[in-house]
Amino acid sequence: MMASMAEFKPVKTTKTSDLVVEAVWELLRTGELKPGDKLPSERELAKRFQISITTLREALQKLESYGHITKKRGQYGGSIILDVSRNPELDVVAKKMLLKGFSIDNLNEVLLRIWKTINTTALERATPEQIENLEGILKRQINDFNAHKGSVQGWAFMMEVAKITDNPIMEVIAELITLILMRKEVSLGIDDVGSNEKVHAYNEKCILYSQMVIDAFTKKDITILDQAEVETTLALEEFKTEER
Repeated sequence: MMASMAEFKPVKTTKTSDLVVEAVWELLRTGELKPGDKLPSERELAKRFQISITTLREALQKLESYGHITKKRGQYGGSIILDVSRNPELDVVAKKMLLKGFSIDNLNEVLLRIWKTINTTALERATPEQIENLEGILKRQINDFNAHKGSVQGWAFMMEVAKITDNPIMEVIAELITLILMRKEVSLGIDDVGSNEKVHAYNEKCILYSQMVIDAFTKKDITILDQAEVETTLALEEFKTEER
């Protein structure tokens, strides 16, 4: 008997540059690429991946914006791998979660419930010095946005908030949520290099979120924190049409 067509879901097309990013992530996860390693030349990489130089450069730009590589100029320059994951096992879990499938609604529920606990704990314990550290990250986030309409610093901000809790379990949970959010953003076409106006607006709201969290921590005002969390979920909901 022929299976019902209702059992099959549409397959979302993945950009070639995103497949290259995934390939590099896998090499990082398995340890074949380590912090400090230098990637082959662009020409050699394009040949190995069998893609155009333009597509390769798009992938490298994404990897750089995510903080996975840095580019050095000069005779001994090139793309250098950075120490991007303290816990590669969590990245495996995040990848499996994305393959299993989850919706923006699922992610927003986590942000409003679990991340709310992390934020609230950090609000209660944040010292002036820790708030100053957050302000430094925010400054870098704004500078990046002004340069290319996006920034990897939003994820760094989330991890710094988790550190303020002084709770190692919350830090691990926060890292997992951050990795899941990062992979979900990639699947929705959200990047940190300002690819279109919709992504620009999302990245701008991420800055607003960071500003509101700092304001809440400074004033010890949980109502501002609640508003910041709602703004984050609303920003993600703008991409529901990208889900298939």
